[in-house]
Amino acid sequence: MDKRLEAYLEKVNRYLKEMSLTEREDIIKEIRSSMIEMQNDGLVTEQILERLGDAKEMARAYLGDMIIKTKGVGLKKVALLITYWSVVGFTGMFVLPILGILAPTFILGGIICIFGGIFKVIGTFLGYDMSFIIVQFAGRSFGPFITLVISLFMGALLAGLGVVSWQLLKAYIAKVSDTKRYLEL
Repeated sequence: MDKRLEAYLEKVNRYLKEMSLTEREDIIKEIRSSMIEMQNDGLVTEQILERLGDAKEMARAYLGDMIIKTKGVGLKKVALLITYWSVVGFTGMFVLPILGILAPTFILGGIICIFGGIFKVIGTFLGYDMSFIIVQFAGRSFGPFITLVISLFMGALLAGLGVVSWQLLKAYIAKVSDTKRYLEL
């Protein structure tokens, strides 16, 4: 294989350094296989490199796919997000952290809001004054049952905003990761 193609693979590998060795090897094998297939189709090195695009963009595409396909939240997903953030560029410096912070914050805030209203009503039934759980609007405080209704509504609204923020984050990552799809042509 041409030295320029090997150099390209090495660059992609460097951008993916935070991924596990086996994941990186699989990605490099997939790209190498596509390169060989393009060579067999009669493309020269310059055409192959042009079709693949920038090595950083290619790494970003694979990182984005990996983030989207990884289920749940854990250290692996956080590491992938950090690596992705490091190669995504200028817009990612703002979009990823903002949506990445808003999504779980809204969801957690919604859950806390809902439980706050429920605890306020339960406390009232059991004779406990939960004065730290309060809903105020325009200087007016509301009773426990109205607090429950308002907290259910606000909790659902916040949780919904969190889910929408998460979906936007995934859509952004998918959009930025479109580069990889050129390999599948």
